[in-house]
Formats: sequence, structure tokens, C-alpha cells
Amino acid sequence: MSNRRLAFGTLAMGAANFLKIGIQLVMLPLMARLLGPSEYGLYSLAMPIIMFIMMLADGGLGASLAREPEDNTDVWSSAFWALLISGLIMAGAVCASSYFLAAAAHEARLPAIMIALSPCLIMFVISVPGVARLTRQARLEVGAICDVVGNVAGAGCAIVLAIHGAGAWSLVAQTSVIYFVRALVFNVAAPMLPRFHLSLRDLAPHLMIGGTIIGGKLVDAADKSIENAFMGRNFGSGRLGAFSIANQIPAFLCGSVSNALWAALYTQTIRTTDEEEVLRNYRNMIRIMALLLFPMAALAAAEGQQLVALLLGNRWGATSPMLEVFLITTTLSSTGILGQAILVAKGKASVLFRITAETAVMRVLVVCASPWIGMDGLIAGLAASAIYTCWRSFATICRAMRISMASIMQQMKWPALSSCLAGIACWLVSRHLTSGLLPVMLNLLAGSACYFLLLLLFERRALFTDMGNVRRLLIRR
Repeated sequence: MSNRRLAFGTLAMGAANFLKIGIQLVMLPLMARLLGPSEYGLYSLAMPIIMFIMMLADGGLGASLAREPEDNTDVWSSAFWALLISGLIMAGAVCASSYFLAAAAHEARLPAIMIALSPCLIMFVISVPGVARLTRQARLEVGAICDVVGNVAGAGCAIVLAIHGAGAWSLVAQTSVIYFVRALVFNVAAPMLPRFHLSLRDLAPHLMIGGTIIGGKLVDAADKSIENAFMGRNFGSGRLGAFSIANQIPAFLCGSVSNALWAALYTQTIRTTDEEEVLRNYRNMIRIMALLLFPMAALAAAEGQQLVALLLGNRWGATSPMLEVFLITTTLSSTGILGQAILVAKGKASVLFRITAETAVMRVLVVCASPWIGMDGLIAGLAASAIYTCWRSFATICRAMRISMASIMQQMKWPALSSCLAGIACWLVSRHLTSGLLPVMLNLLAGSACYFLLLLLFERRALFTDMGNVRRLLIRR
């Protein structure tokens, strides 16, 4: 495996994630203005069902197939036909259920929208083997390019159609274009001609791992639904909206970095049997995540109140306290979860399910207790559950790798301290600044410079070594 190719792919994935977030931030208000509440609401009725079915459609095979040697044509062929059959069944179920949902929602146009979206399920599942082969080949940059092309093309199509009065169909076209580009690119970039062979016995190891992964996703989805229901019941729709935004922003921020590093660590692990190399890769990824995410979270939390007021408006003031805490705790949990890539690569996905279930139970208990513990207790309890996820994940991977947790904490010590000090300095300065975008941006830039200077002070040699390693990876021929 080319380290340079993997490094480039990881950087490309990270950049693509940030670009997708930018497109979403632009498209959400733009399409809401072009379409209006009625048309946007029609699409919003259909899409959650599609996304839920899509979560189940691949049976978790996408995360497991990359572990399979490409010359095992029986397994790859079985996976292709199983996925295609699954996609067809799921698409049929969506079409049938659309009439019941339309009757319940009193929306006669909903079946046509859901039927038009159902082919996205088929396009999604037939791209799964291609994604797995590209992961195995360490060609992560293909996925990044595909995401960028698909999202840009889909956004352009949606805007043109919306301007010409297509209504909700402009969003249907956007989604369809994204998944068409995905299916086309992945199957062209990593082609495979499947044999007429379908054996569940060949797929059994992958289905076991995939089933565990799907189980974890279902638990997480159920947890979010229960949380939202109790938040709305106990605090009203206003606080529920603030709670949702306060969870989504840290998830987007952390995912833009952690998803790329998770994929890179998973790819590295499935391609080597050297445990020392796996451990070295894990330590490097943990350090990269700490260097990038910790300052982002600390500085954003320090300016949380001002950023919420500028970007969302004064009506979202209730979001600030939750957002400031969740930025820090979500970063910690994302850092801990990174090591789970190694466990999945080694076929130990059941550990992920247990950690997900334990965290979900903790979060639900906290939300259920919110009438007695109040909003401050709720925030503290959810923060504690995120810290538990971080600790539990670190303890699990350290036990699996037979290393001490202190050796992993060493990779994050100075980035964490530098981020805390820079964040405190940024917060102290923000208290004396006038409101406005320019003062906030200047304060964030000053906080970033403070973070870098502190890193130079605490571990100059290690930082220069990191920069040299990155430079050598990117310019090596």
C-alpha cells in the first residue's frame, strides 16, 4: 500500500466532508426560500423513511466486505446478488408503504415522491461492493471526488428545477443525481463482473458482522427518537429545536475529520497483519485527530454564544449552553470511537454494539430524568455519557492491543492542554469584544495562533516531526 496514496485519500475525504457541509449550509436556506414550507415539508415527509430503509438495505456488508480478498469471487458475487435483491425488496416496500403514509399524513402527492425516490435504494446497494473494493485498494480519494461531484451536480440540478417551479421534485432530482453519480463512479472505478452465484453460507461471516453493525445503528436511531420525544414533551418544541441543533453541529464538525481518519485507519488495518504497524497507525491517527479537532472544538465553544447569535439569530439563544458543552464532549467521544475501526477490521464489531447500547441507555435515562434534574442536569448527564463512551472505547481498544491507556493519552496530552489554554484566552477576549462577524473571526484567528504557539512551546520537536512526516508523504514520488 502506498502511504502517499492513503495520505492523499484521507486529506481528500476530509476536504470533501467540509465541502459537503458547506453545500448543505447553503442549500438548506436557499431551497427553503425557493420552495416554501409546503413543498419542502412534502419532501421532508418522504426522506426520513428512505434514509431509514437505506440504513438497513446493505445489511452492514459495506463495512465488512473490504476485509475479503478480491480473488474470492464466490463471496463477492454472492454479496452483489444479495445486495441487489435486498435493494429491490426495500424499494418495493417503500413504494407500498407510501400509500399508508400518505393516508396517515393526508398528503395525496406523497406516493409519487416516494416511488420516485425508491430507485435511490437500488443505486445505493449496487455501489456497496465498489466502495468496499476501493477501500481495500486504499483508493479513498475516489469516494471523496465522487461525493464532491455528486453533491455539486445534485445541488445545481435542484436549484435550476426549483427556479422553474418544480417544487418538491427539485429535491427528488437532487437526491437521485447524488446516488446515480455514486453508483456510476464506484462501479466504473472498481468494476467487477459477478458470477451467477448466491450463497448465504459464503456470506455468513460478513452477515454476522453486518448484523451487529446494523443493530448498533438501530439502537442509535431509537435512542435519538426517544430523546427527541422526551425533550419535546418535557421542555417544548423550542428547546427541542435548540437541542437538535446543539447535537447536529458538533456531529458535523467532528465527522468532517473523524470519518476520514476512521476510513484510513480501517484501510490500514485490513491490509496488514503486523500488530506493531497497526498500533503505530492508531497512535498517529489519534494524534492527528487531537491536533485538528481539539482546537476547533475549544475555540468554537469559546465563541459559541456569539457564533449562534450571528449564524442562527437571537431566537436560538437557548442553543448556546448546550452547544458549548457538546462541542467538547462530542470531540472526546469521537476521539475514543476512532479505535473501533481496528475492531471492525478484525471482525470484532460486537464490541461496538455493546458500547452503543450502553451509551444509549445512559442518554435515555438522563433525558427521562430531565423533569427532576432540569436543563443543567440534562446537559451534565449527556456530557457524562459522551465521556463514558470515550473512556469505554479507549479501554476496549487498549485491552485488545495490549497497551496501556497512558500511552494513548500521551499522544493527546499537549494538544489538549494547548487547546484548553487557547480556548480560555479566546473566551476571555470575547467578553470584551463588540458583537459582529469581523471581531469574532479575528478572535478565532488569534486563538488559533495562540494554540500553535503553545504547541511550539510545549512540544516543538514533536510538532516539527509531524510536519516533516506529512510533507514527506505528500511530496514523495
